[in-house]
Amino acid sequence: MMIKFTKDEIRNILISIIVISILFTINTTQKIGWTNKEIINILIITLILFSISLIAKIYSQKYLARKYHYHIEYKIWGYGIIFAVVTMLLNIFIITPGYFKYGLYDRIATDEEKAKIAVTGSAINIILAVIFLMALIILKYSIMTASIIKLAMLIGFYINTYMAVFNLIPFMTLDGMKIVEYDMKMWIAPMTISAILLVITFTSYII
Repeated sequence: MMIKFTKDEIRNILISIIVISILFTINTTQKIGWTNKEIINILIITLILFSISLIAKIYSQKYLARKYHYHIEYKIWGYGIIFAVVTMLLNIFIITPGYFKYGLYDRIATDEEKAKIAVTGSAINIILAVIFLMALIILKYSIMTASIIKLAMLIGFYINTYMAVFNLIPFMTLDGMKIVEYDMKMWIAPMTISAILLVITFTSYII
């Protein structure tokens, strides 16, 4: 099945990647105080991993939407960018840069289909977060692994955990709202897992 991206959508994705990557890098470095070289490394790693994470989430949701005979288009969410900036200043970081606008192919999307599309994107981020976490745990006991690789796994874990948990908040255009509006039970499992992953980000065990 061919998944197409419009020019506006590609632009919105690129803007989201650049803005969030810069904000994430600032948020990370202001807490620890890295050298200029390390800051550049963090920015490059974040750009790459956030690109992979965001595109994987968007592609999975567009793929399922297309199976339901809909077209959904990724849009920048202004409030999401504002939340990212404000929370960065508060030493927290919320990653909710965009939302999906539903177009029409055959019929109007049902609440159930919207919920399934929404939970699919969160599931992708949860899976990626767990993969990065497992890699971190393994690498923790390896003395041969370069520190830059461990840093990349840590950033990948943080990014996907933040994306999963904050997009599952039942608020406005976020995925969590679409899921809760259809069935609270569908929301509980991914939110619980995401919350557990978020708690892990505050521990020093994986570093």
